[in-house]
Amino acid sequence: MSEQDLEPIGVNTKIKELEKLFNASLQTKENNIKTSDYLKLYEEQKIVITDLLNTEQNKALKDIEDMKNNILKKINIISNKNEDIKKQSDILIEEKDKNLTCIKNIEMKIESVKKVLT
Repeated sequence: MSEQDLEPIGVNTKIKELEKLFNASLQTKENNIKTSDYLKLYEEQKIVITDLLNTEQNKALKDIEDMKNNILKKINIISNKNEDIKKQSDILIEEKDKNLTCIKNIEMKIESVKKVLT
């Protein structure tokens, strides 16, 4: 083989290598553009999803707060009813004690009357 035969092969090889490099560069550039587009789309979707999640979280927190307030109101009502029942119970116990005292006094008077009669 002479130098002239080697040169065209070398030039053809270099041209093919340059074509490969160009195609690889072009592919990389296309991939970068796609990646950039995907990143933009990802960021937009991330913002939308984050907003949606924040909205849902706020709704859930508001619902929890409302339930807590309703439960506290019910507990307060029950506590007030318990106080009323305790007051009524105290009044009934006082009356029961008065009645027992009255019964004991009546029994003592009956015993006194029995002694006088006998």
